[in-house]
Amino acid sequence: MENDFEVFYAPATETEKPRLIDSVRRTESGKILGFYSNQDQQSLEAEYKRKLRIEKWSIVSNLIEESHCTEPSRITLEQWDDALDVLPPQDWNTANGVESFKFMEHYWGDVTSIYARTAGNQCFVFRGRASMTAKDVADKIKKFIADRENTVCISSIYYS
Repeated sequence: MENDFEVFYAPATETEKPRLIDSVRRTESGKILGFYSNQDQQSLEAEYKRKLRIEKWSIVSNLIEESHCTEPSRITLEQWDDALDVLPPQDWNTANGVESFKFMEHYWGDVTSIYARTAGNQCFVFRGRASMTAKDVADKIKKFIADRENTVCISSIYYS
C-alpha cells in the first residue's frame, strides 16, 4: 500500500478498543521515536500505561475499524424513518427482500451506521463498513434473525 507508514498503537484488551498512539519516526542513528510526541516506545508505554506495538497503518486502521463494527439491533419503524430523514441516504438499495441504506457521515474510517428493514417491517441498525453491498447487509440481517429464532426455539425446548 502506498504511504503505508508505521505507527505506535495500543492493542485491544478485554475492556479497550485498539488505539492509535503516534506515527513512527526513525532517526539517522536508528532510534525509534513518535513523530508527534518525540518519545521512544518505553516512554510512550509509561505515559499510556499499556504495552504498545509498532505496526503498519493499514493493519492498525483495519483493527480499529473492525472494533467499531457492531451486531444488528432492532429499532422501531419510527427510528428507521427518522434516520432516513436526517441526511440523504447513501447506497439506498433492496436485496433479498431487505431494504437498506447507510449514513453518509462515517463513524470511523469506512465504518458508518447501516439501517435495514425487512419486508415485514422489522427494522435494524448496526455499525458496519460502508463498502458492504446491499446483499451483504441483507445476509447479515437474515442471519441475525435466524440466530434469534433458533435461540427462541432452543429456549422453548428447554423450558417447555
